[in-house]
Amino acid sequence: MNFSEKLKALREREDLKQSELADRAGLGRNKIQRYEQANQKPKGDDALAIARALGVTADYVLDDSLPFPPPEEYLSEKVVIIRKLEGLIGALTSREKEAGRGKEELPDVVHLPVFKLGAGFDIQFDAAGLPAGHKVRDMYFNRLGEGTFFAAELCGSSMRGAADTGFSLGEVLVFKMVEPDDIASGDYVYARTPKHGLFRQAFPHHHTLRLRALNPADPEVAVEKTNIQQICRLVRRLKEY
Repeated sequence: MNFSEKLKALREREDLKQSELADRAGLGRNKIQRYEQANQKPKGDDALAIARALGVTADYVLDDSLPFPPPEEYLSEKVVIIRKLEGLIGALTSREKEAGRGKEELPDVVHLPVFKLGAGFDIQFDAAGLPAGHKVRDMYFNRLGEGTFFAAELCGSSMRGAADTGFSLGEVLVFKMVEPDDIASGDYVYARTPKHGLFRQAFPHHHTLRLRALNPADPEVAVEKTNIQQICRLVRRLKEY
């Protein structure tokens, strides 16, 4: 996507006319028209003003190699804060609506970091058993119940099946840490072994877990339960964020 295409896509995502973007950025409308129509990139203060008006970094606006929509790390700090607040407000609103059910039944609001998973990105666990990895954002969730959880943004293809079935890139997945014997046949899990971590569909078989990818190009892996360091069951998936 070249600069002009990206600028137009960002403007339309914000539901702005050219004149409205110009006003927000403090620039003349003719400049915005020229930038969109002639693929002429802004420089200096103009680039910074346009980026701020669109809620992204100047680096993102000017780099044609970066994808659209903008990844989390290229959003402005203000936009990131707003997203966090929107997530928290949504979770708290849901909690408030159920206040009449009794305090002990109110859903908990949980703040979780979201890590990248797949395509070279893995989830590790520290000595206390807490997850760590390449963090991309924070999100708030409710109705997860008791337990320890982590969230991951999918960026690999092993769980993409034939005819566009299975899991899509960019989905946010929430996992609950469990024991190997808690896994039922067909559960989707993230299993950590001494060699690597795998997001797979699990099928218990005696003392082993058969871990199967939806992508037929990835072979099934059988792991002894005693060799599993951490296993986490998928409890929620968000197809869009």
